[in-house]
Amino acid sequence: MSRHVAILGFIHLVLGGLAVVGGILLLLFGLGSGLFGWISGDEGLRMGLGLVGMLGSALGGAAIVGGLLGLLTAYGLLGRFKWGRILGIISSVLWVLNFSWTSLIGVYGLWVLLSEGGAREFSKAR
Repeated sequence: MSRHVAILGFIHLVLGGLAVVGGILLLLFGLGSGLFGWISGDEGLRMGLGLVGMLGSALGGAAIVGGLLGLLTAYGLLGRFKWGRILGIISSVLWVLNFSWTSLIGVYGLWVLLSEGGAREFSKAR
């Protein structure tokens, strides 16, 4: 089961890193479009790009927070910390509720972390 915990940790690491990078890009896009709309002289363009800027910034910020949570989960799983298992279970439940391809990762995570072997991996005091 040690290999499965490591695989789950690396999945969290990769997806969390991608979410942070994507969130930064989306945040920069949102800020850039908002700035471009603010600089432009057209009132309609200013309103439209301002709205796009706010939405892009909000989604980018949410992606960054989610990605950092994924990176923290990866650290906890790979370090075999007890809180990492709890955070991994919570993350897996959220992924199952996503109803996309991440549901498979969520089911895999729940299988790994709720099994006896998975619990044994985290039973050592840390």
